[in-house]
Amino acid sequence: MNASSTRQYIDCREFPGESKCSVKIEGTRDEVLALAAYHAVKDHGHAESPGLRDELASALKAAR
Repeated sequence: MNASSTRQYIDCREFPGESKCSVKIEGTRDEVLALAAYHAVKDHGHAESPGLRDELASALKAAR
């Protein structure tokens, strides 16, 4: 399995905030980043930017 197909996840519960969001996204790195960015913009009001994607990428964890 190469690095681009290794499953990873990001969990909204690990980000501080008032919304108490319980969304967890799991898939390949590219899938998770795309969906997490969409979710952050649509549901949490963040602005789409390279900085947002960098922050999300740094929060990715390997799925078990």
